[in-house]
Amino acid sequence: MDEYQYPLFFAARDLTDRERGKVTRHFQKRKDSGGGECLTIAKAGAKTYKVCFKEKEDQERVLQRKFHTIPLPDGDLRLTVSRTDSPQMFDQPSTSQSQTFTKPNAKTLKKIFKPDNFLLFYLRDNLKANKLLQKQLSAIGCTAEFDLDEEWAVVWGDMDKGSGSAFVSAAENWELQVDRVFISLTERYLCYHVVEPKQAKILMQDLTFVTDDIKVYTESGYPVVVGENDAVKDRIAILEKSLPTQKELPIAERQFKVVEEEFSREICTHCPEVKIHRGNATIILEGPDKEVKSGATKLDELIRKVKEKRVKLPTAILTFITSSGAISKYQARFQQSLRNPVSIEVGSVLVLSSVSTDALDDAEATIKKELRLDNVQLQGAAAVPPDLDRVKEILMKAKNEANFRELRVDVSFIPGPSGAAICKVQLLGYSQNVNKLKELLHNYQMNQIWTQERLSLPHPELVDCFHDVLKMIGMKQNKLTFGASHFPYPSVVVSGPRCLVKDVQTQLNATLASLTKDTLVLDGPAAQRYFQAEGKMSKELVESSCQVIIREQQGVSGTTSSLVTTTKQQQQPPSLSARTDLSILHSTSTSQKSIFIFLGLSRQDVDDAMTKLKFAYQSQCSTQTLRHEELVGLTQDDVEDLRQLVESHGLNIQRDQSGLGSLTVSGFKDGVNQVTKKINDSLQENLRREVRAREEEELFSRVVWCILGINGKWERLPKTANYKLENNDIAGGIVDAQGTKWSVDAQRSAASRRISGQTTKLKRLVNHADFTLPLEWDNMVTGEAFKAVVLQPSSAEYKSVKEGFKRTVSKTVMKIERLQNVHLRRAYEAQKKHISDNRRQEGGAGEKFLYHGTTQENCDSIMKTGFNRRFAGQNATSYGRGTYFAVNANYSAQALYSKPAADGSQLMFVARVLTGIYTQGSRDMKVPPPRSNSQPHDRCDSVVDRIENPSMYVVFHDNQAYPDYLITFK
Repeated sequence: MDEYQYPLFFAARDLTDRERGKVTRHFQKRKDSGGGECLTIAKAGAKTYKVCFKEKEDQERVLQRKFHTIPLPDGDLRLTVSRTDSPQMFDQPSTSQSQTFTKPNAKTLKKIFKPDNFLLFYLRDNLKANKLLQKQLSAIGCTAEFDLDEEWAVVWGDMDKGSGSAFVSAAENWELQVDRVFISLTERYLCYHVVEPKQAKILMQDLTFVTDDIKVYTESGYPVVVGENDAVKDRIAILEKSLPTQKELPIAERQFKVVEEEFSREICTHCPEVKIHRGNATIILEGPDKEVKSGATKLDELIRKVKEKRVKLPTAILTFITSSGAISKYQARFQQSLRNPVSIEVGSVLVLSSVSTDALDDAEATIKKELRLDNVQLQGAAAVPPDLDRVKEILMKAKNEANFRELRVDVSFIPGPSGAAICKVQLLGYSQNVNKLKELLHNYQMNQIWTQERLSLPHPELVDCFHDVLKMIGMKQNKLTFGASHFPYPSVVVSGPRCLVKDVQTQLNATLASLTKDTLVLDGPAAQRYFQAEGKMSKELVESSCQVIIREQQGVSGTTSSLVTTTKQQQQPPSLSARTDLSILHSTSTSQKSIFIFLGLSRQDVDDAMTKLKFAYQSQCSTQTLRHEELVGLTQDDVEDLRQLVESHGLNIQRDQSGLGSLTVSGFKDGVNQVTKKINDSLQENLRREVRAREEEELFSRVVWCILGINGKWERLPKTANYKLENNDIAGGIVDAQGTKWSVDAQRSAASRRISGQTTKLKRLVNHADFTLPLEWDNMVTGEAFKAVVLQPSSAEYKSVKEGFKRTVSKTVMKIERLQNVHLRRAYEAQKKHISDNRRQEGGAGEKFLYHGTTQENCDSIMKTGFNRRFAGQNATSYGRGTYFAVNANYSAQALYSKPAADGSQLMFVARVLTGIYTQGSRDMKVPPPRSNSQPHDRCDSVVDRIENPSMYVVFHDNQAYPDYLITFK
């Protein structure tokens, strides 16, 4: 890869792929080898490897280490790296690197060397070198054998021929002498690996390269030159010189174009073997080194002669030169017409290059003369459609004709500021073509262009009806257009041919100045509504007969002269009913006016039109006075309905200033009649509602209709539902106190919800003259004082009473009766009100449902006459001489208090008890004690067995308890 340009070489035995990978990773790790990013090691020879680094710094750090030791599975590998591809193996001989020392017997010495294999080939093939080595070894009493397969040389010696007294000393001396011989051998001969492909190719083709003293071997896939050091170096130097060289010269393109032709001639004449290649802003010369250098010098001389001239031109012209291909055309033209070529380059300026100053001046003058940029400004109608579209059409057609064969002219339209009727036409190209388009544009502006003029309108109303004004004055609009607008001020823009616009401008100014304007104001918005609908034809007849224009203006607030006049104020009107607020009628209806604008050619025309329009409106109107007596009975809903009626018909209502509290309504007859009818209908309906309300109230005090709620309790129905049920007016259903609507089945005394289908019961009660029946009671006929009603086990009332009883008693409930005693309940309710009034701030009467056991003998008496404290003491008087009631039923269920009958059944009352304020009871109490000594007459209402969580209450007033239910159990 091109970026890995820094190789190093080392000698080593054949390595496996795995070992090569490990050696590569060694050179990639800076901490291990000093190296860095490199390619995988590759063979460079039989026993030579190459590693290429990307950075030169990495290569240098690796070279700084003398040895590199790499642990491998078969033992450590010790390497020495070098820049050349002929690493030495004998610089530092050692037993681990290049030699072994053995003693086959006491007299013989042996040493093995592993030089470059190609050196062994050379010693084999070059008799002279072989004899020289054998002579040197013979001088120290040694002989050598070469094993080319094993790639080593074995040296044998005789210890007796060596020097030294001892065997070890003699062996060491012999080894040193042998090392010197082989070091001298490696220094004398050089193995040069030619890995550069071009060098290798020349070397393989040059048969004269091989001599008796220089050999070339190709066993490794590339040539290896072996011979005496100096001879090999000389031959390699010749080889390198015979290679073609390259030189890359940076150039400016515009400068080279000027000298390119002359430079090519010079190269062909003086350096025929040099080839010229063009690069990106470079010239590459390739050939013999001497000729390449000569060519580079010649190019530099020519470039130095080039002169530049920077010409400032408008950006648009520079762009045109580039896009139109003018550069190549001018360069070719200058090549023929001028003595020296001129190069053209376009950037932010025009850059001209040549070796001649005169040529530069001529080229500049030619370009400036032949290229032109002109701006023509269009104003008025010519700068906006449709004239602008026509101008574009004409210019584009002429442009396309001029550019038929080549781009010679360009046209662009540049709009002016937003909202301004200005447009700039830019003409760009060759002067001849620009002048033709400019002349064409001038002729069109002079002869065909439309113009426009803005005329101020004397009245803003003319903007919306200007075309009607044109009809009224009989002005035709042929070839002219009129655009009226309120912005920037009331005006009209006249557009068309210039001559016609001027004539119309004069005529319109005179006509508009003579127009007469007046205003007619009518009360309320009804007049405008009338003339926009059924009265539209009448208004149009007035316009045509009087030669005027009539326009409606939106209603405005304020007081103006009106059709309906008012009388002077005399006194304050009497106050109306507190239920109604009539001010919304006259305050809203008089806040708007119907305003009409009249425009005519004369004062007389306008006055006649105003009189006719006013009369047409008056003939459709009437006035009606509403007396105070008719208004006081209206409800607020009625007044709201009237207000909507007044607004929908555009009527005018005013309070009568006579002081009688009446109102006057005026406007269209139909609307006034509807207001009168609405008041009469409302009064009759109000009268019917009042009668119905009195009937419902009277019935509500006598008859009570109830509905059974979802909680099992009876709820009283509202007055309206009560009235409907009593009068069998149930076709539309009834509505309960919660707003729920029910359908009624009178025969079954049942009701059902229309949406969910839920059903429930209805009940009718008739109150006595002096007593209102509780809602849970059954009805009692007049004169009936007592009634015992057996509860149905399925009723919520039965379940509630039983649940309280069974909470503490496990016995079986046989029957539950509701006791309806009118006299006892009336007295109880009176006592309840008395205690509630006294204890208003202290919790009220404290009504509780408590239990009282009884016997068969006492049961009837209690049901009819109530609880009697005179019988106190029959069972116990531990807390006073009163009537005892238990909180839990199990206490009263004891046989002591609820004595079983012959069949084993027992009786117990569930009583309503007014406990009020209570205190601790004692045996001798006949009445509750005073609440404090300072107020002896303010006594407690009851006593208990214990203050905290009482289980027993004692009352001393018979009307303070009412027997509500009787439970029979067993």
